[in-house]
Amino acid sequence: SSAKYELLGQVHLRMGQSLESCKVYREMLLRHPDWLARAEKGIDEILSIHPHLHPALSLFYELKRRKNQQQPLGRKNLKLFEADPQDLSALHFLACAAKAEGRLDEALQRFETIQQSDPEDWNSCLGLAGIHLENRDHDRAVDAYEKALEQNNDLIPYLIPVFQGLQARHPDIASITEFL
Repeated sequence: SSAKYELLGQVHLRMGQSLESCKVYREMLLRHPDWLARAEKGIDEILSIHPHLHPALSLFYELKRRKNQQQPLGRKNLKLFEADPQDLSALHFLACAAKAEGRLDEALQRFETIQQSDPEDWNSCLGLAGIHLENRDHDRAVDAYEKALEQNNDLIPYLIPVFQGLQARHPDIASITEFL
């Protein structure tokens, strides 16, 4: 139910893990695009505290835009997002959907396309890093995290625990101070 996602999003937010909260709402909307109104309150709260996370919620704004244009939002309507290959927010939505459904090669290709079109898109760097982690390609994951940080220094407090966990599992990775 939507209550599970909303509660998890709120817990992460209360623990100071706003980026994790964004991920919860993004997953909620990937699985249930029609729950847009239910996600809006939590997303507004995140952005009132951390406005720099606006790009991490691009899916929410894309769905909201489509709803305002009275376009259907259900999962069966993903074809709407494939109509314009130049629409980077739609491409990001499709990359996230592919990743959530375990189609990592497709997600990787879409995130790389976004990076080629907009090298300053730090959100796609985070998507690439997540895929590289799942593929156990730690060097490329670290490179993607570094690139995200080059684009958005506000990510530092959110990426420190991620990087520390990665370093704990793989001691050969550079120290956190080198990374930052």
